[in-house]
Amino acid sequence: MATTTNPILVRPTDQEQVAIWAHGHAEWGAHLTPAQYEARERRLLATRLLRRGGLTPWMLTPSDGADGDRQRRALASCETLRKRALVRVGGGPVWLVRAEGVASVFVEPRLRGRGYAALMMRLLASRLGGEPDVAFSVLLRSKLASSPPPPSPPTTIRLALIPDLATLQWHFARQDFLAAHIDSLPRLPGEPVRGALYEDGDESRVWALWTVKSEPSRRQQAETNKLELLRLSYPESISQPQLQTAVEAVIGSAVSQSRRWLCTSIQVWNPDERLRPILDSMTHLQPELVDREDSSIASLLWLGGQDGCGGKGPGAEEEEVHVDWIANDKFGWC
Repeated sequence: MATTTNPILVRPTDQEQVAIWAHGHAEWGAHLTPAQYEARERRLLATRLLRRGGLTPWMLTPSDGADGDRQRRALASCETLRKRALVRVGGGPVWLVRAEGVASVFVEPRLRGRGYAALMMRLLASRLGGEPDVAFSVLLRSKLASSPPPPSPPTTIRLALIPDLATLQWHFARQDFLAAHIDSLPRLPGEPVRGALYEDGDESRVWALWTVKSEPSRRQQAETNKLELLRLSYPESISQPQLQTAVEAVIGSAVSQSRRWLCTSIQVWNPDERLRPILDSMTHLQPELVDREDSSIASLLWLGGQDGCGGKGPGAEEEEVHVDWIANDKFGWC
């Protein structure tokens, strides 16, 4: 339970946000200097996805505020990224809705174990639930955010975040910044190859987009480099033999690029029942299926009410139903 009396959720000032970046640097950006980490965050704020209000920073702070000219104290902090999504409720129409990706959930080590992250998530859910155009929020949970958002209000929904150009450019901007500033990623000539396309007729169009990253705290060590597929897409009508051929070709291109970037692994998030046997058959790549338990675990909080259009807040519905999250791929990470 939180120990500070009546903490509140607020928007940090620019000065407070700089302090939040400084505190979170060791956790989120140890492969960069503090100045580089702040520069990266400012670079991402200039991307198409985040500029013009696409990112909202939040912090939990004591309700009595700051003393005199001192800035407020951050008990916990996070940020939300505005995303586009498609939702279908029951047998109704498909709606284009707004979703909020919850990212960078952080509590200073000396303040952990007091319930601040959980309280911040509850207050954030209430705040987002009061906005009329927000249908749901998503959180990729890490050890720091060990308490996920409250359970989704039960409703019959199928939903999918949209891998639009703005979202993809945000991922590419992260890679480009790292490639320019850390030694574990090589400086490659020309434009980076972002993906691969396999075509053999209209019904055999299979493509993938990817990004390359290097883990924090490993500034000089290329063995932590990995290539992550943001999206691997194929038409439903494609036959399994055709899909096998196409996926092998696309993954082959990814392997070639991963070697150029000195990557030691390639990751595909949530391969479906058609992709798994194909990936398993690529024994030369030593495939391994991993069930994540500690990090990058996607959580979802439904805020859309029964019509899917948002605004009712958590706890509005009572009927127990199924939630089908379609294309829960790496592109949705934030």
